[in-house]
Amino acid sequence: MEVLSKYHTTDSVSKQIASASALFTLDNLIKLGYIIFIFLFNRIIFRKWMEKMKGDITLALIAQTAGDIADDAGFENLSIKAVAEKLGIKSPSLIFHVKSLNGLKSLLGQYTAKLFVAELLRAGFGKSRLEAVSALGKTSVKFAVRHPG
Repeated sequence: MEVLSKYHTTDSVSKQIASASALFTLDNLIKLGYIIFIFLFNRIIFRKWMEKMKGDITLALIAQTAGDIADDAGFENLSIKAVAEKLGIKSPSLIFHVKSLNGLKSLLGQYTAKLFVAELLRAGFGKSRLEAVSALGKTSVKFAVRHPG
């Protein structure tokens, strides 16, 4: 009790307890419950609305479209605006998915690498070493010709 009286008087402790208990009145708890309900309800509604807005736009579709543009116009001319126009959406909607032009280019790089590896695996599967090396070389050249961007 000596430590308590050194820093707090009994009156200040009882005032703190009274002010804390005043926060937890029935009216305040009802208000808090209402605020939490509205917050959660809005998050659920917003999430469903965003899912509707996304529609059929997937990262794979975005990457494929970006690849088509890079192949046709060149990698230097790849832009968020060009991809969004080709997809039939607005630029901010595309930015929601890829965050920035660097994100779009990174997505395109990952997508291209997956395509390239898949083609290499198909070309070299079930062949002897020499045939596989030859097939991998030919496949690499064909891939580079098909995807110049």
